[in-house]
Amino acid sequence: LPKRGAAVIAQTLGRPDDARPLLRDVLATCPHEIEASVRWGQLLLDDPDSNQFVAWATNLSPDVERHPDAWFLRGQFAHRRGECDAAARCFWEALRRHPEHRGACHQLGRTLADLNDVATATPFLERAELMQRLAVTLDDLFHHRDHLESMRRAALMTRQLGRLWESASWASVALANDPQLSWAIEILQDLSPHLHRALPQTSPDFDLTRQFHLEHLPLPRWP
Repeated sequence: LPKRGAAVIAQTLGRPDDARPLLRDVLATCPHEIEASVRWGQLLLDDPDSNQFVAWATNLSPDVERHPDAWFLRGQFAHRRGECDAAARCFWEALRRHPEHRGACHQLGRTLADLNDVATATPFLERAELMQRLAVTLDDLFHHRDHLESMRRAALMTRQLGRLWESASWASVALANDPQLSWAIEILQDLSPHLHRALPQTSPDFDLTRQFHLEHLPLPRWP
């Protein structure tokens, strides 16, 4: 879908007026196209007419409903309306679908803090901060691909986040550069018993939504 790709570029460059007709054309042809639907919701979030976003958020197809960003957008909209309970529930639902959604993790922590639930907020805020530090390290590696210290940091942070496959991969890449690296050998030895085909990107043991159950919080009720 070339128009969808062009719309993504336009949104990334901060040109929503260019993205709008492109997404409208995509959705006219494929009304349940997941990525285009979510991108459309991002545009409507900033529309002065809030009814447009409400109509989008309450009429999603089941496939779009399963997309973490659909819930992230709902959470942002609820938070802007001062509906902190509903916002927290939406951010939690986004994280439940994608534990590595940094925006949802950070916003959930902030919203829980607004609700004076600091004990629950703290792990989410700490995880979001760790994900941010990892993003900086990965950016360093993008520009300096053979930097072994950055690989070590990436391996340690992904391990701390429960992203065991990634941690092992960084250790393996580092060993390809220097077969005698003790830290890389140790990581691979430690992780080897835990790596199996069924292991997802984030180990369930590190999924905060499995540790903190927020199903009791209300879902948004719009309009």
